[in-house]
Amino acid sequence: MNHQICNVIALYDFEEEGRDLRGWFKYMERWFESIGVIPDTMGLTTSKKLIQYKSGKRKLEKYGFSDIKAISVLGGVSEAETNLNWKISTEICYRNKGLFYVCFDDAIHSLTKDYILKLVKDLSQFCPFKYGIGYQREFTKGPDWYVSGIIEGIKRTPENNREREQIGCWFKKYAVNNRYKTGLFRDIYPFNILTSSHLVQKVQNQSLGNWIRQNPGHGNLAQVTNHHWLWSLAPTQIPDAQESLQKSGLLLCYKV
Repeated sequence: MNHQICNVIALYDFEEEGRDLRGWFKYMERWFESIGVIPDTMGLTTSKKLIQYKSGKRKLEKYGFSDIKAISVLGGVSEAETNLNWKISTEICYRNKGLFYVCFDDAIHSLTKDYILKLVKDLSQFCPFKYGIGYQREFTKGPDWYVSGIIEGIKRTPENNREREQIGCWFKKYAVNNRYKTGLFRDIYPFNILTSSHLVQKVQNQSLGNWIRQNPGHGNLAQVTNHHWLWSLAPTQIPDAQESLQKSGLLLCYKV
């Protein structure tokens, strides 16, 4: 396990309709407990600053989780009511097209296919997402900021320009100019959470679902729920998938 690496599962493409914010909150409390970290800091749309977790929980219960557009919870911070040196961070936000993520130190729990399958299946009860990704990223490079397409910890140098453009591209296309549509991809990651809208897309004159299933070199496809599949790829399989889906016009932020 690596103390410098953060594991991330990010879920996108959902609206407030069909959500269960209270259920999600209770589940995340149990998840923090299962992973062995105490939640100590919270952010709410009703508070301008980060607050103590206990205070935030009281507010949520007082107002019955109504009129809440975003909740963030952090654990293991080095200073109360801040996000300094967190070990676990999670957020759910219903602005724009919606996003949700869980970030956790690889030294606390590893990112495995089985673990993602469990979390995605559980979380689908509370949040009607239609797309997701799973990846690892250095803490120094803002693994949580990356979810939204915000550049963090990457200096503006010629060798970093492409990565910076790829990250910022997601923010522009997903959150700003409405270029994202259900069935498209940000890029290809070790873990990709898909729906039938993705699997019917055309890749090399066949559906993406068939393209994956008919060649072991294209990764593995596992059904998670009635509406979600997990597409897992080894690092060596990702470049071919990127080129093939790019040619089919399915990748928004690979070649920018």
